[in-house]
Amino acid sequence: MQNHPDRHDRDDKSLRIKQQVNASFALPGLFAKLHRRRFALLAMPMSYPAACDRLWAQFSGMRACSWEWPDRMQRFEAQDPDFEAHIRDSFGKQTFMSMIGADLTRVQPGEVEIALPFREDLLQQHGYLHGAVIAAIVDSACGYAARSLMPTGATVLTVEYKVNFLAPANGHRIVARGTVLKPGRNLTVCYGECRAGEDGDRLVASLVATMIRITDRPLSK
Repeated sequence: MQNHPDRHDRDDKSLRIKQQVNASFALPGLFAKLHRRRFALLAMPMSYPAACDRLWAQFSGMRACSWEWPDRMQRFEAQDPDFEAHIRDSFGKQTFMSMIGADLTRVQPGEVEIALPFREDLLQQHGYLHGAVIAAIVDSACGYAARSLMPTGATVLTVEYKVNFLAPANGHRIVARGTVLKPGRNLTVCYGECRAGEDGDRLVASLVATMIRITDRPLSK
């Protein structure tokens, strides 16, 4: 029986995919898992859109980006027994947070929540809460989440962050939550979300930030 002319091309493609899957084992953690699943799916006899749908379904099962996801993440222990008092003292000295009316509503090891009432003097030209205000409160929530895991005598500053605005921010109240993804001796990576709506059911922004530990200034600064 004569082989199909495309059979050798498919065999070569499968071999390349297997080689890339093997190489993916050198990748760390979640990225390795996604990389291996991607190439495994491409090797299946299905259309490319179907493969993408299957990959997204599997990734959605692994990802932890819903409002409840910190409950399924690693639990952290604070090194500083007075971390909450230090954080609340520091937050009280942020004149910008006071000016916009933000309130520190939750402080836990590795997790901080900040609430902000919807105010007309904080809107942009379309009548939505300004993106700079949203980024500021999520950044602060992430910074204090990182600070909650620092030892006594240390605090943090933001090194960088990437924010995505996902929906217009309106309603009576918005809530920003910052959670530590990966603590480190000098750098801590955090994830933050900002939600609006009566029950906090509308995600309006997400943010990933890196915080650096500092020890050469007062804790409340």
